[in-house]
Amino acid sequence: QFDSLHAHSTPEAQESLGRPEEMQGHLDELVARIGEESEVIEEKVVMRNGMPQYWRTSLYTMAPEPFMLRWVIVNGQIAGIGMNPASRAPAIDPVQ
Repeated sequence: QFDSLHAHSTPEAQESLGRPEEMQGHLDELVARIGEESEVIEEKVVMRNGMPQYWRTSLYTMAPEPFMLRWVIVNGQIAGIGMNPASRAPAIDPVQ
């Protein structure tokens, strides 16, 4: 559903993430590295740098530790995406 993700992204995110087929390519590369999602550990929304982020932490079939996918949401649009091992989660705003 990359067409939908692209359509609901800010122009800046569209430029950064590329066209829907490029987004699919990024996912394919990630899956080749960490495998398929096998279990969701936690989903939450946090504030980071004054913007809401959706954080999804999951186990993946080839990852040595839980992996986190982060979506930055601004005015109902995707403004950015981040990915990292859960042990390297970035700091969140002190007041939630």
